[in-house]
Order: sequence, then C-alpha cells, then structure tokens
Amino acid sequence: MSNINRYNLEKRKKLDTRDNKIIFDYKQGLFIETIAKKYHLTKNRVFQILEKKEVRQRSWIKMNREKHSEILILFNSGVNKAEIGRRIGVSRERIRQIIEEHKLENKTQDIMEEYNKEIAGENSRS
Repeated sequence: MSNINRYNLEKRKKLDTRDNKIIFDYKQGLFIETIAKKYHLTKNRVFQILEKKEVRQRSWIKMNREKHSEILILFNSGVNKAEIGRRIGVSRERIRQIIEEHKLENKTQDIMEEYNKEIAGENSRS
C-alpha cells in the first residue's frame, strides 16, 4: 500500500471516530451549536455529518406536564439528574433544563402574583 493510501485511510478512520463522537453527543442531547464549538466545526458541517450517517434530526416534541411533574417529583425526592434522564429517556442536560425552566416559571408566577396583589391593593384604596 502506498503512503498516500495509508495516509488517506488513517485520516478517514480519524474522521469516522470524530463523526461517531458527534453522533453520540447529539443523541445525548447536546445542541448543534455546542457540538460545533466542541469539534471546531460549523453548524452546517455538523448537520451534514448527521445527515450522512442518517441520524434522525430531533424534533423537540414538548413533554407533557405529566412528564415534567414526574421529573420534578423525582428530583425533589433526591434522585440525581442522570438517573432521572435514564428513567425518562432523555439526557441529563435536558433534565437540568426542565428543572431550570420550572424554577423560572415559578419565579415569574410569584412576581405576577405580587404585582397583582399590589394592583389590587391600589385599586381598593382608590
């Protein structure tokens, strides 16, 4: 085998290894932008790799409230995010995001309730 063919074969193996890591990261729930930065690629190149390897693109189907509640119950009962992810079937990162969204949702609701109380208080004084 010539040096050029050997070089091309080694390069192809390295690229295949990288592509497999990209697919793994994607299936774990990492965003395309995060993967692109991690491997010093463009977002478009990451999409091309996923397409070439016939990896189905995520369609971020929103989880229903029941699943969110299940996640929050597990988390509040002391189950770690990785274990919750395994039980529910999503990445640890997605579990973290859902927990943070819930915290933000609650904070926003608290702020709106305070605001409504203030408005009600001002209206009763008038």
